[in-house]
Amino acid sequence: MSAPKPPAGRKPPAGRKPSEPARPPAAVTARSLARAVLERVEVGGAYANRALSAALDRTPALSAEDRALATELVYGVLRRRGRIDRALQALATSGLDRLDVRVLVTLRVGAYQILFLDRVPAYAAVASCALPGVPPRRIVLIDRQIEPPSRMPTGSRLIRLSRKPT
Repeated sequence: MSAPKPPAGRKPPAGRKPSEPARPPAAVTARSLARAVLERVEVGGAYANRALSAALDRTPALSAEDRALATELVYGVLRRRGRIDRALQALATSGLDRLDVRVLVTLRVGAYQILFLDRVPAYAAVASCALPGVPPRRIVLIDRQIEPPSRMPTGSRLIRLSRKPT
């Protein structure tokens, strides 16, 4: 029995031969859903509330906690985008405008978790930044250099970045 052929005029997805079976879809997590919504907002100019609502409707298997985390990540990253971008800009060697949108959104989500969410451990925020095709070392190095405000001296409202000595 052979694999079904794509309809006439359509090519199989890039990187897959026509005879290879399709991979099962990856499990949707709160962080991956938030990244997808933020990409739609960044690239397509979608309204965040509508994009988030549609994404949550498409994933009824997400628990209430994961839905709440996805909602917090989307609205939090959008609300604090200026502060997050300033923190990332100080660490980026080539500038944020030269980064791929997927990488930039991933860095923003990771930085938001480290800087503003006190119930998410830093190691979980860094681990959530893994992207296929992107060297994880680059993302981990940037996210590990961001220091959350809770570790700053009291009374200070500036985001402090701890750099490794060179």
